[in-house]
Amino acid sequence: VAAEVVITNFASDLNPGDGETEAEQGLTFSVRQVGGTEALFTPGGEPRIDGNGTLFFSLAQDQNGNAVFAVDLSDDGAPKPETSLAANFTLEVEQVNQPPVFCLAA
Repeated sequence: VAAEVVITNFASDLNPGDGETEAEQGLTFSVRQVGGTEALFTPGGEPRIDGNGTLFFSLAQDQNGNAVFAVDLSDDGAPKPETSLAANFTLEVEQVNQPPVFCLAA
């Protein structure tokens, strides 16, 4: 089972807006892959960002490459929720040098 990678403060300075009713609004990140290698992550381990700006993901075994993501932030304001402009980030997973394997004839 792959260990989950946790990066605190990945997104910072979260602000629901300056209006007097906006301070109480909930914020939700949307993260979607827009390029790169799709097989880098375990099923269900794709990158996500929580409401505190912490990034979580789980890498698939024996995979390397990079993946590009677009992320935006939405509020739950009424009567109409609003969404920030998107920003991109790239995760690069380097190849791990693994030792050779062999068997001897019996």
